[in-house]
Amino acid sequence: MVRVERIVGREGRMNERASLGDAEGGWLTSIGSINALIGDLVQPTTEVVRVLIAVAEGDLNQTMKLEIEGQPVEGEFLRIGTTVNSMVVQLSSFAAEVTRVAKEVGTDGKLGGQAAVPEAAGIWRDLTDNVNTLANNLTAQVRNVSIRTACQGLKKWRTFSSSMTIRTPWNCPPSFWNRPGTGSERDITARSG
Repeated sequence: MVRVERIVGREGRMNERASLGDAEGGWLTSIGSINALIGDLVQPTTEVVRVLIAVAEGDLNQTMKLEIEGQPVEGEFLRIGTTVNSMVVQLSSFAAEVTRVAKEVGTDGKLGGQAAVPEAAGIWRDLTDNVNTLANNLTAQVRNVSIRTACQGLKKWRTFSSSMTIRTPWNCPPSFWNRPGTGSERDITARSG
């Protein structure tokens, strides 16, 4: 028993089992019970390890089975299993949302994309918020560049136009419109010369 406790419990070699050679009666029953207990403890543990290895390797499709040999896990094993599965679902949801927002904003040019991970908590909520802040900042910068480009185009066009009033749909910054000779904030009276 001491050998099995050391090998399984301390060294983590999960395949080791107790044996007494030609044991009979109560001894055989005791050894069988100890080996069954080891097996019952090892199976959920190896199941958790399987899922954690998959997550570490980037596979977020694996979850812990909450049933072993047709029997539902209970107690601490159920709590561990549902916690691990919840973690995997949350990671998967977060990864999918970050990928979607990155593709929408960064590749497809759809400004204003936001990640939505309603069940996120703690650091995952913080990461989701940071992704959304990044997307907002990128959207604002792109829009600002577009507005300034349009305003600069108007400014150059104005110098070559005859006298007329131009009504702009853009929100050109006040610093552009309030320069001497540029007219009011929204109307430009172009003068030749």
